[in-house]
Amino acid sequence: MRKRGVVVASTIGPIKGQGFRVGHMGNVNQNDIFSTIGAVEATLTHLGYKLALGTEVAAAQDKLASS
Repeated sequence: MRKRGVVVASTIGPIKGQGFRVGHMGNVNQNDIFSTIGAVEATLTHLGYKLALGTEVAAAQDKLASS
C-alpha cells in the first residue's frame, strides 16, 4: 500500500493483528478517504482477494453524500 501512497500499521491493544491503521497527518478530506479506500481495494486484489474494484469507494461516496 505504501507504493500507492497509503501508510498503514498493525492494530494495537486487544485487537492486535486483526486489522490495520491508516496513517495521516493533519486534516483528512473526502478525497483522502476515497483514495485510501481505493488503495485498500487495489492492494487486496493484488494479494489475490476476489472483489469488484470500486464497490467500496462507491459505498463510501454514498455514505458521505447521505450524511
